[in-house]
Amino acid sequence: MYLKLTGSLGLSGVFSGIDTDTLVAGMMLPKQAAINSLQDRQDTWEQKNRALTAIEGALTDLKAAADDIRDVENLSVTSASSSDVDVLLAKVTGDAGEGSHEIVVNRLATSEREVHEGVASLDTLVGSGTFSYTYNGQTQSIQTNDETTLADLRDLINNDASNPGVTASVLEYDAGGGKVYHLVLGGRDSGADYGIVVTGTPASFTNVFDQTQTAQDSQIRVDGYPSGDWIERSTNVIEDVLPGVRLTLRDTGTVSVAITRSTGQVKTKLNAIVSTYNALVDVVEAYTGYDEELETSGVLLGDMTVHRILGDARLPVLQQVRGFLDETDTFTHLSEIGLEFDQEGKLELDEDTLDDAIATDYAAVLDLVSADHTGASDNSAIQFNAATDDTEPGTFDVNVTFDGEGQITAATIQHSSDPEPIGMSWVGNVLTGDEGTPAEGLELTVTYGGEAEETATVRVRQGFGGRLYDVLYEALDETTGFIGLRKEQNEATITSLQKRIEREEDRLEQTEQRLKARFARLEAILAQFDSQRASIEAMIQGLSSLQQANS
Repeated sequence: MYLKLTGSLGLSGVFSGIDTDTLVAGMMLPKQAAINSLQDRQDTWEQKNRALTAIEGALTDLKAAADDIRDVENLSVTSASSSDVDVLLAKVTGDAGEGSHEIVVNRLATSEREVHEGVASLDTLVGSGTFSYTYNGQTQSIQTNDETTLADLRDLINNDASNPGVTASVLEYDAGGGKVYHLVLGGRDSGADYGIVVTGTPASFTNVFDQTQTAQDSQIRVDGYPSGDWIERSTNVIEDVLPGVRLTLRDTGTVSVAITRSTGQVKTKLNAIVSTYNALVDVVEAYTGYDEELETSGVLLGDMTVHRILGDARLPVLQQVRGFLDETDTFTHLSEIGLEFDQEGKLELDEDTLDDAIATDYAAVLDLVSADHTGASDNSAIQFNAATDDTEPGTFDVNVTFDGEGQITAATIQHSSDPEPIGMSWVGNVLTGDEGTPAEGLELTVTYGGEAEETATVRVRQGFGGRLYDVLYEALDETTGFIGLRKEQNEATITSLQKRIEREEDRLEQTEQRLKARFARLEAILAQFDSQRASIEAMIQGLSSLQQANS
């Protein structure tokens, strides 16, 4: 008799009394070890990627802090204050110089107002004809008819597509004699050039207007100038007297305006750099260091990529700031303004040193931190015009030769990092650096002074903030950055391990099924034996009964 196995192989120990499921599980344990090893390796790589993601976040924070100091406008905060805001408001809107000014407001700028003598009602007819007026050098005419009322005339003026800037309204005031509703004409612009002259009215509407407000310019005097005269403007908002400062006139009187620079912003922004850099160091140490007390190592211990990035971020602090020269610039190293590393590799800011540096040369501190491809030349015959973000900061040696007529015949330039000089292009007397070279984006103007050759050292300055930002931008670039490439490599390893795990799991599942099938067949054979035993026992019992019956 053959027992065919179908469906589940769940015949564990039915006839043998053996727990075959447990037995199979025990036999599979050594085979599972290979998968466990692969999973442990996969988990390690996943931990590395999580660590890299945490470091990437800390680098991104530092990059944002560097971005915040590479623009001098984020560091140099200038404010203006008025001694009497009821007379004048002052606000910095651009590059304003420090100082204090006394300002006398003699007169406010006003727009003209003309008020008609009045009619009895809004429905009073003004008659057929032409209402004409002149404003801002333009004469405008409004045609009326026999049914045009005062309200209609108001609307015709306001809705005129060619209106040069006059607003019409109606004032209700009983002036006696049936003169209750008055047409009011107001100029939209202030200043003496914006007077209103009514030159013609319809037949039933008198040309009698009272000038209740005269169009006039504002008048101010700054620091007693001009003596005996006034600075006049057509508005009460003046932005072209104190450079970078908006003055809003509100009343007549005398005020003091103080323009001051807040140095606290520099300190705040540099402290932000310190805290974000040190947070990065802590994160890196957590994943790359060794805890002697716990005798455990970080998952990125010995990872040179991370140490390289951290080392690159240190260089802008340690090195001389690019394009700055001793005996030419007030400061050339960040340590001179109080920013340097302590013995544990953490960044620190000595605020006393920074305060002294600001007191010595505030502009030089801003340049050291935030200069953005500014430049200079040591020879007036070769003048620095401009540089772009493509220009490599640092110093360039420039050589220009001329023919007898003063025309450029050759021009070379050599960056301090290059072993040999390279050529420059020129149009007329303007030199430009060639694309793909350190001088790309650099523009110089050359003046012929009679010499056959002119040389100069041209420097392009990039402050600490810009340099640090560039380093971090490169490290975090999605396609070429160290962090992104390393995470991509790790992901490839994790994916490869996952495929191996899946293959091993498939293989083990097949092995387990084979083992279960073998034990199932054993149980089936035992079942056959049991069935045969029962048949034999029955036959023996039958024979025994037969013998007893025959005896």
